[in-house]
Amino acid sequence: MMRYLRVTPRALRRFLLPAMLVIASVVNANNREQDRDAIYGLIDSLVACWDRADAQGLSRLWQADGDIIVPDGSRIKGRNQIENFYSGVFAREYGASTATATIGQLRFLSADLVLVDGQFVVRRVLSANNQELPPERGFFSIIAQRVSGRWLIVASREMEPLLGSNSVIRPGGGTAIWVSRSMDCLDHITIPCHDAQIAEEFYVGLLGARIVNRINRSLLRRIGWADADIDQNAAEHLSITFAGGPRLDLFVYPQGSPVRTASMHPHIALTVSPRRFLEWKQRLESHGVIVAGPTRPGLPGQASFYFNDPFGNHLELVTLGFVAFDLPVGVPDRSRLDYRWSRESAAA
Repeated sequence: MMRYLRVTPRALRRFLLPAMLVIASVVNANNREQDRDAIYGLIDSLVACWDRADAQGLSRLWQADGDIIVPDGSRIKGRNQIENFYSGVFAREYGASTATATIGQLRFLSADLVLVDGQFVVRRVLSANNQELPPERGFFSIIAQRVSGRWLIVASREMEPLLGSNSVIRPGGGTAIWVSRSMDCLDHITIPCHDAQIAEEFYVGLLGARIVNRINRSLLRRIGWADADIDQNAAEHLSITFAGGPRLDLFVYPQGSPVRTASMHPHIALTVSPRRFLEWKQRLESHGVIVAGPTRPGLPGQASFYFNDPFGNHLELVTLGFVAFDLPVGVPDRSRLDYRWSRESAAA
């Protein structure tokens, strides 16, 4: 006679719940393995596009509003700007370069979000005279998201260590040491001007710079400067910055002002978003500043115009991703940029 085991609902739950958890964990592990393969495939695609110098292919690995910050601190946002950026990179010293990428950590932040950390090496980078440079080595962090079944990059951050990007040998042989192939950063630029108040009105009031410090006679005396040295070196100045960038030091030094010619070198280039590019042109012109341009000096999407400060120093405003209308290619006539700054200009 067959005997049947009576299973109560409580006993059934005790049996089914662990079984369901085991099945779910197996399914989840299989899915995670597929996701890991997809992420490795994404990184492989990055390398393959780089090796082909395929700027468009690279840009399509990002989400439409994704971004990247490269080792010099520049942030490039959106597929169009990313493609323009890499087109410029491959048109110069990286055109024949090859890359490798090694994933060090892959961590899922959620079912559809992952953090990838790793290292990269770029080889066959050429100098301006077509000499091959030592390999560039650095680190990357990528956040990728699954959208409609496809993993795409949301944000990418690249870093090159201050030490370790290039190897050299000590004079006379011996142990190799590691040094950076570049300086740490640009610290400051000096700009001559005739009048400190006008300089502040223009750079702070009109262009929106932030004052970092006022280096006046009293401060210079406190740190040990003699009055004769202050006068001889025109040492008093105003220090400003744009969006935390390199410091600009405005010196009242009339005899150091540039000769007013059509040449725009040297000049200082500032950057704004494409959306605000024409707004800035209108703002400058409404304050009596003469503007030359805009034109397209480089790849499609790049746009710039030129203008002078009230002292004849040359400036450029540049943007990437400008598609409002077609621009003439090249640089504009910059021979008539002089104007007279007035208190009415500052108040406009």
